[in-house]
Amino acid sequence: MTVIKNWWYRRQGHPEWKKARDDTHGNQIHLDLIKNGEIPDPFVDDNEKKVQWVGKVDWEYKTDLGASARDRTVVFEGLDTFGEVYVDGELKLVTDNMFVEYRLAIPSTPIELKIIFRNALHESRKLEQKHGGFYCSNGESSRVHVRKAQYHYGWDWGPLLLTCGPWRPVRVEEDLVELANLKIDYHFEAGQVELKFEADILNSDDFEMVFRDTKVQVIVNDGDTSYECITAVEQSGVNAVGTIYIENPKLWWPINHGDQFLYDVQANLIENNRMISQCKRKLGIRKTQLVQTKLEKGKTFYFEINDTPIFINGCNWIPSHSFHSDTTKAHYEEWIKLIKNANFNLIRVWGGGIWEPDWFYELCDYHGILIWHDFMFACAMYPAYDSFLNNVKLEVKQQLTRLKKFTSIIIYAGNNEDYQIAEQLGKVKFPAQIIYEKILPRMVDEIIGDKVAYHWGCPYSPSDGEYIPTSDPTVGDIHQWNVWHGTQEKYQDWDKLIGRFILEFGMLAFANHQTLQRYITKLQYPQLQMMDLHNKAVGFERRLALYVMENVKVDAMDLKNWIYLTQLIQSECLSMAYRYWKRKWQNHECGGGIVWQINDCYPVNSWSIVDFAKRPKLAYYSIKRECQPIIGGLKRDSSKINQDYDEPDDLSEQLPLHDFTPRLYEIDAWIGNFTQLTRIIEYRIDIYNKFTLRKSFKNEVLVNANTTKEFLNNYKLQDWNDLVVLTIFENGVQIHQTSDWPQPLKYIEWPTTHIASRVKQVGPKKYEMTLTTDQPVKGVMIQIQDSSHQITDNGFDLFPYQSHQVIVYDNRPFTYDIKYLK
Repeated sequence: MTVIKNWWYRRQGHPEWKKARDDTHGNQIHLDLIKNGEIPDPFVDDNEKKVQWVGKVDWEYKTDLGASARDRTVVFEGLDTFGEVYVDGELKLVTDNMFVEYRLAIPSTPIELKIIFRNALHESRKLEQKHGGFYCSNGESSRVHVRKAQYHYGWDWGPLLLTCGPWRPVRVEEDLVELANLKIDYHFEAGQVELKFEADILNSDDFEMVFRDTKVQVIVNDGDTSYECITAVEQSGVNAVGTIYIENPKLWWPINHGDQFLYDVQANLIENNRMISQCKRKLGIRKTQLVQTKLEKGKTFYFEINDTPIFINGCNWIPSHSFHSDTTKAHYEEWIKLIKNANFNLIRVWGGGIWEPDWFYELCDYHGILIWHDFMFACAMYPAYDSFLNNVKLEVKQQLTRLKKFTSIIIYAGNNEDYQIAEQLGKVKFPAQIIYEKILPRMVDEIIGDKVAYHWGCPYSPSDGEYIPTSDPTVGDIHQWNVWHGTQEKYQDWDKLIGRFILEFGMLAFANHQTLQRYITKLQYPQLQMMDLHNKAVGFERRLALYVMENVKVDAMDLKNWIYLTQLIQSECLSMAYRYWKRKWQNHECGGGIVWQINDCYPVNSWSIVDFAKRPKLAYYSIKRECQPIIGGLKRDSSKINQDYDEPDDLSEQLPLHDFTPRLYEIDAWIGNFTQLTRIIEYRIDIYNKFTLRKSFKNEVLVNANTTKEFLNNYKLQDWNDLVVLTIFENGVQIHQTSDWPQPLKYIEWPTTHIASRVKQVGPKKYEMTLTTDQPVKGVMIQIQDSSHQITDNGFDLFPYQSHQVIVYDNRPFTYDIKYLK
């Protein structure tokens, strides 16, 4: 097998060919044009506008292949999207799906291979003209006719960059005989697992193999024991089938719940005791069930892995680059490390992006990160004419067959928000229902079986009869966008905005200063025009200002302070959601929360909690704290105090600011134990009033495995000014701390505060920073200057008589600033 690297490209009809990049994982026209200085970097300033012409013309790629000893096959792993493939000037293949692998037989003689890529905008508009227009909520409506990454047409967090090219590797195969498509299915039976194997035996058309004493040997190894089966082979083009039984199999578990055990599997094609082909893979064995049982209101919606309920701490994943060919395995390793370190146990692959490369799924298998996987349909009404359906079926068959081997995928969902859009349009029936309700579930069942769940869409509310709206919080999953979008509720009311499973929720924040500095050349102030161009969310200025002004004091509008305040609000908002929702795990009234979103595809101010340059925002760290295996939670409520004397009419419904009725403030406290062991947890509660410690008490509580425990209910506070801090210990060591501050924070009268910090080197490229304070402090942000670093914690609260340690990984000593609310 040889991967083709010597591509040349040109705009169709132009005489000059130019060398394409050979250091990328495939080729996309924008990357090649940037390399040769023909266009500026679309990610910088307003260059996105200046390169729009690239997506409106046709492009050609060509390469020369030398002679071979035999005929061969060219395998196109991905062609984006409308391609015409020529061999020595003769048209041999026409493509129209970015997500499909194409194979083309070619002769052994030297040839010229050329691909013409028709621009997707022109082609999609032709299809729309032919088949009719369909509504979509992001990008151009013609995108729905095209099996191309939908976010290429522009989204509310991504640019409009309609690229094209051989976006995934093109390889030449010359194998005479190949052992291919090793498939493994498994079933649990009475304490053992039955493994069934199938493998295709293929040989080249010009090679006649005589099958004498030929067999397939499959070896499964767990590090201590090897299991083997051998199957005789009599002809090519058939499946070799075998079975292995394993007593008490070692199971694969998601992170923080057990080991991510993967068996080594090797299949050998042997003729006359000589191995002529081999394939290897990993195998994880686990049980999965999506549990939807009746509650007093509605049904549950949570996952059991290996018969154990698992609360989902999840993050939504969009494509990590607008030009995916520029990503590498190392790039994915960095992202999965960030996700793992944040204590997330699930990634949702969103439906407007791409089917990710094997690297992504292998890393999730290895690290124990579950995957919720959408099919590639998003935010639109899709068509269902015959050629479109056939295209979808081919794509789905190939992708499900490829992804079947990955243990981490536990559910497929038919689409993102298509049922929700149908409701908004007043539709109960729409064309693509045949895809989501008939075609996809049938193909999932046929290709994968019961190893994954299938959900018609997200959000979607399954029902036993009458249609239930996707917004119903008691059934199925919901996208809770009434914070930020929708009714723009206060984020302090997350406990009222709960659902059985919250698949999307979010809050926008600016990217980090160093990231913005790299992509905006004249970085001056928050309302800079270039800054607005790097924010695709409709109405973001108004909505962001609403949440900032509503909650914190804005004492300066310089860029660094605005970055800090937006990130602090995002941090407060998102961490509060996890805290309140996880409280409802006890009775499985809430099965998980998946934040929108972990990443960006280009440098933008968005809902991401880690910016495009892989620099975490403050919310990354606050969510990390809320997703620890053992956590504490606090929730303050207030109620009116009834008076003994006659009161004036209550005006609170009409004029809330005219309601002067005295109020009672109370607080609840709970501990969540998201491990598989029952634990005795020590806790301490400190109560401050106007920054003076007025009360402190401690105790211990038994918390059963995998549940939450309420240990303080309706505890009366002195007044609005009370600040409550809950610290959790295990064996005398602090393992978690949370706090409940008077809300909104902007009303607090901050005292003069002194924060002391010191840094010492504790290892190669490793520094320990220790911080102390004489007053309670909200939202400490450590800003490290002009450095490439990693930091273990940020955006935390700091309290007197405690020291807070943070580890900084950096190449050299660094300078830093500390910001906090004041």
